Order: sequence, then C-alpha cells, then structure tokens
Amino acid sequence: MQQIEKEQQVKVQEAEINRREKELIATVLKGAEIERQRIETLAAAEKQRLIAEAEGHASSIRAQGGSGSEIIFKKGESEAKAMNVKAEPIRNTTRPP
Repeated sequence: MQQIEKEQQVKVQEAEINRREKELIATVLKGAEIERQRIETLAAAEKQRLIAEAEGHASSIRAQGGSGSEIIFKKGESEAKAMNVKAEPIRNTTRPP
C-alpha cells in the first residue's frame, strides 16, 4: 500500500514538475518573442529611416549635379564665344586679301 502511495506521489510530483516546466518555458519564451518582435520592429523602422534619408540625399545630389553641369556648360560656351570674339581680329589680319 505504501509503495502504491509513493508511486502515485511520484507521478503527481512529476506531473507538477512538467506543468511548471511548461509554464516557465511559455512565460520565458513569450517574453523573449515579444522582445524579438520589438527589436525587429525598431530595426525595420531604422532601416526605412536610413533608406528615406539616403534617397533624399541622392535626390539632392542629382539636382545639384544637373544644375551644376548646366552652369559648367554655359560657362564653357561663354568662354568659347569670348575667345572667338578675341580671335576674330587676328583671323582677319592673318588672312590673305
């Protein structure tokens, strides 16, 4: 009789151990899963912020590059015209009549 009671007590204790183990695992894993999701959400938000910042910066550079190249072209064109104006008298004097 005592042997049966001890076996039942052992079974009850094992069941209680299993229940507490599952409870602890669920509690710890749930907290860890929540933390993982929080970190992933923050990382995704930071990634989007950096992408938007980089796109804005690239757009700004493209805009500056476009207007800068126009300025360089206009400056070069003006210098070429000025050289032609300076060279015209020289051309006229060096041409045979």
